Amino acid sequence: MIQLSDLIAGAKNCVDNVAKVKPGEQVLILADTTNDPDVIAAYRIAAELAGAEVSVLTLKSKIAGAGPDAILREGYFVPWPEIAWHAMIHADVCLNLSGYVEVHSLFGCASEHVQKFMDLRQKYGTRLVRVQIAVKETLASAYARFPEPLLQFIGSRAYKQVFEATNYDTSKAVVRLTDPQGTDLTFTGFGFVTDWRFEGEKEETTPWWDFGSYNVGLQPALPTPNANGVIVSSALHTGPIPEMKIFVKDGRGVHIEGGGVAGKNWLADWERNKHVRSDGRAFSAHKEPGINWLEELMYATHPKAFLVGRKYMYQGAEADHGWFTGSRRAGTVHLAFGGGVGKEYKHRDVELFAPTLIINETTIIDQGRLTILDSEEVREEAKKYGDPDELLSYDWIPEIPPIG
Repeated sequence: MIQLSDLIAGAKNCVDNVAKVKPGEQVLILADTTNDPDVIAAYRIAAELAGAEVSVLTLKSKIAGAGPDAILREGYFVPWPEIAWHAMIHADVCLNLSGYVEVHSLFGCASEHVQKFMDLRQKYGTRLVRVQIAVKETLASAYARFPEPLLQFIGSRAYKQVFEATNYDTSKAVVRLTDPQGTDLTFTGFGFVTDWRFEGEKEETTPWWDFGSYNVGLQPALPTPNANGVIVSSALHTGPIPEMKIFVKDGRGVHIEGGGVAGKNWLADWERNKHVRSDGRAFSAHKEPGINWLEELMYATHPKAFLVGRKYMYQGAEADHGWFTGSRRAGTVHLAFGGGVGKEYKHRDVELFAPTLIINETTIIDQGRLTILDSEEVREEAKKYGDPDELLSYDWIPEIPPIG
């Protein structure tokens, strides 16, 4: 049985090396009624050990009992609670464990109903940390204790690999994505979603830090949307679904087969919002209307991330965090369709756990293995922190489709 004492080292890694809490700072832990009390306590203790003054705000969960599609709908695209916002702007650091203040809301409803996108960081000076290592199994693991400088190094080298694969011209790069379930997608040219994540914090472009989540992000819609093919997945960020096939033509999702409730809801929403504009959107300002644009292909870089699975199904924030972290294991791809601004903002992800990703002639991911992890420079860097064979190996390789 996992004890509270087993969670402290992982929580300290977040507090000391990501949030970088200093003595005397005001730290807000934002939780909801579906978070594990021991997980909340671990982060509180870690912040107190750093010398902070710690407060915990527990919100009533809106996603208790919700399935994967409902968590996405009720947790990702809703305004932030006013009490949470007012508490956050008076804190130096906010560790968000809840199922509420999901950062996608910053791009959507929160930007319209609460404050401007960058105000939290630039106007109020709050360091928001999106804490995704938030169930006991992940917080007690090597995933939570992984050396943060090594993780940043891996990420920077992953970006370097992409630039070298494209000869530093991403606008003409040919990208192909396949996987064992039947995904086969190609497009030419891309921009970057997250070039701000590595080798310097992202204070100028986005107001949060991540604990447990690092990705290289490609924008297939830039410079022009041209992706074609099919994406086959059995997982949303928020949990498992029946196998879903999304057919893509000229950069748009045009049809869905399967996917259960999620598949039906997505198709209906695409039709209902086909005239929605994205002008002025902080994330992917599409030139044409609709919320069915393929706007993101991201792949993760953390070798120790893993999926807890169905154990916490229908348990709100724990259901979300227990599944979501599978998408953060190095070599896992997630793709998103979206569009719209404010209340109409949508951004929906599906996950692929054993993809092969090739950019021009360079294999970036080989059947789920992020190839940069096996490079000599990453292995040499890992030696500073321990045995590279151990640090860079996967602790979790899923069944396909993922059963959890």
